[in-house]
Amino acid sequence: MEKSRSTVALALVAAALTAGSAAAQEAPAAPPAARSDLRGFMLGVSFNGGVVGSRFDTERRTASAGFGVTLGYGLNDRVTLFTRGDYAYRASYFDVGARYSFGGASGALRPYVEGALSAVGSLRGGASVGGAALTGGAGLEYFVTPNLALDAGMRYSRGEWAPDVELGGGRQYASSRLGLGVRWRP
Repeated sequence: MEKSRSTVALALVAAALTAGSAAAQEAPAAPPAARSDLRGFMLGVSFNGGVVGSRFDTERRTASAGFGVTLGYGLNDRVTLFTRGDYAYRASYFDVGARYSFGGASGALRPYVEGALSAVGSLRGGASVGGAALTGGAGLEYFVTPNLALDAGMRYSRGEWAPDVELGGGRQYASSRLGLGVRWRP
């Protein structure tokens, strides 16, 4: 009798373990909740500070502060195409580019790098000058909700003034911008 009770107990334990293992295999784990959603349209506003000037003339650099507006479209969870306009007291920028975001949709912090073609305008010595540039940048988005993020980014541009402009020893210029803003994805 004792032997049959032990056998029945072992059979019940084995059945319970087998059933638990089968249930664990049948029910896949739920994916983590999306904390950041980069797909679709994006609208952003930011406060910016920047410096623009001839590459070799540090005495004529123009510092300015202002605001910016960004409109973009996330192709997937990593790549966003965008246009951005930044305006400040003595400098303005228009960028057309792409942003690559790191991390996954379950993360609240999403670092990124971006590249753009840029048009730059500046008020220099009472005259308005402009030029074209290549811009690279990096930053970090913090998602408060899946559709609303705080954004901090730094951009650096190098280019040339228009052909008829030569300031401080050359036509080349460099520009850096720091932006703090909010991004909304409807």
